[in-house]
Parts: sequence; C-alpha cells; structure tokens
Amino acid sequence: MSEAESTVGERMKARSSNRVTIRDVARHAGVSKSTVSRVLNDKGYASSDTVERVQRAIEELNYVPQATARGLASQRNGALGLLVNDLSTLTIPPLLSGIDSMIQEEDYNLLIAAAGHQASRSVPLGAHNTDGLLVYADSVTDEQLRRFYEAEFPVVLMHRHPPEGVDIPSVNIENRQSTRELISHLIEEHGYRRIAFLRGPDHQEDSREREESYVETLRAHDISVDPTLIELGGFSEVISRQAVEDWLSEGIEPDAIFAGDDGGAMGAIKAIRQAGLRVPEDIAVVGFDDDRYAEYGNPSLTTVHVPLEQVGREAVKRLMRLVREGAAESTVLPTSVVIRRSCGCQYPEMPG
Repeated sequence: MSEAESTVGERMKARSSNRVTIRDVARHAGVSKSTVSRVLNDKGYASSDTVERVQRAIEELNYVPQATARGLASQRNGALGLLVNDLSTLTIPPLLSGIDSMIQEEDYNLLIAAAGHQASRSVPLGAHNTDGLLVYADSVTDEQLRRFYEAEFPVVLMHRHPPEGVDIPSVNIENRQSTRELISHLIEEHGYRRIAFLRGPDHQEDSREREESYVETLRAHDISVDPTLIELGGFSEVISRQAVEDWLSEGIEPDAIFAGDDGGAMGAIKAIRQAGLRVPEDIAVVGFDDDRYAEYGNPSLTTVHVPLEQVGREAVKRLMRLVREGAAESTVLPTSVVIRRSCGCQYPEMPG
C-alpha cells in the first residue's frame, strides 16, 4: 500500500464505526457498492483480487455492515413503507397487489402514506417506523431522497430515477419504445396525421418520456408537431375529459388522441361521445398502462401494457436486499403495445 493510501485509511479508520458506510468501503477499494455487497454476503462472482481489496478496505476502515449494526442495536421495525402521491389513481391497485404478495412472503408489515405533491411536506415514513421505503414517482423531493441516501436508509424508487449523484436503486418501465410503436401504428396502419396528445404531470418522468417519444415519432414520420394538439391530461380522467371537450368546442378535431394513461383515455372517450362523435370511427383513442378495465370498454382500448404488479414485486425484492445486504441493482421492465378496437383495428368486442 502506498503512503497516500495508508494515510487515507488511517484517517477514515479514525471515524467511528457507525459512520463508515458501504460507499466508503467501495471508494477505498476502488469497486462498486454492489461488488462490496457481493463480497460481504458471499453472493455472485468476485475475483480473488477484488475480494482481497474489499476485505482489506473493510479492515482498514473498521466497517460494520449496516444490517449487522441495526440487528445489534435491535432497531428493526418489522415494517416497510410505501409513499405514493394519490391512492385513487388506476395504477395503484395492481402495484399494491405486487407489493403485498412479496411483503407477505417476507413476513413484513406494510405502512402506506399518500404524500401528495407538496415539496415542503415532511415525509411521514422513515427510520422511526420502517426498515426501508418504497417511493412511487415524485412523492418525495430530490432533497428528501438525498437525506435518506446520506443516512444510508434503504430506499427503492418506482417509476423514477434518482437525482444526480445519488445511488438509489430504482424499478422503472420502458416508455419510449412502446410509445414509438403505438404512434407509428396510428400513422402507418391507419393513416392518421393529426394525432393529439394528453400529457401527464410535468413532474413525472413517465409523462416526460412519453411526450418526448410522441414528438420524436411524429417528426420521424415528417409530421410537424402542432402545439394546439398537446394538452394537459394530468393522468386524470376528469382533466383529460375537460381538455378534449375544450378541443371539440373550439373546433379542434384530431384524427386520433394518445392519452398518457388509460384514465385519460377514458375521459377522452366520454368527451367524444358527449359531442355526438364515435370512437374510433370519428376519432381514435389510445392509452397507456393496460389497466384492468381497458379490455372491457366499448370500444376496447388499444394501449400499452405495463407490468405494474411486477414493478411492485421487483421493488420489494430490491428493498429487502438493501435492508439485508446494503446494496441492490436497478432495473427497467419491458412494456408492450396491445392492439384492440379503439384505434380502428378489428377486434372482437365483449358481448353485451
């Protein structure tokens, strides 16, 4: 070991053990947090040289693994937390189903809080009542996430990436490719050119990615982007319905409407029918999520299938790894376009 390395090691060793983190060990050994976790838990491959470097760093820094320290201090709460914005959205029930199935396997309790969008609002769940948090979309601010990260409190994000410089694992879905396929289908199979978009909230990543892909796909087909055909749907049936009513009352009649979520698509369909028009004969409508009602509407909804239950299951798996091992990997789950009747394709309708 060089003199400089020795000096760094002695300086960090002087810190109390409970302040040395797995990040310190990873940085000192020149490896990732996941590699340190594999060595600590003897899971997965690590070369003998890597194992030696990690073990040396652990010894030099006098590192005590977080899970061990918590167990010795008897600080386990036996509960995991889930923070969401709004419990009424259509995506929450299947997400909860996936989370609940894994929570039961782990013999943990689940605490749920609807945090809303207020950045100044305190987080009701944390180390005082849970062993780790599942955070949905933007229910926690970047600054709050940074505080959790600095405290090494286990957090897994869903439908959101961590802020820059913060290594928090996440479970996300693929938005861009499926949006591109859906919009391309409307253009290439049906010849639609005036395709309106009901975007979701500005502060949600899924919404931004879908809008960006919508714009890119139109341009790739040499269709100019008409700002009057882009309106806030807010991932809300009510807001989307009002937006479409406003379009139609102003004489704006698109060939098709791409709603950023299935709730928005339902609102669009109601507004179109209220105006005496038909879906898809007069205006086609497509959505995103493939919620439990999508197949049974009249017309059945062309949409993008999102594996929401799997998102919940994968998030819990990663959170338990964080609690027990101190590190976990992020993942992006695939989505797929589901063609039904509302886009104009022939599809067998449900009887009655």
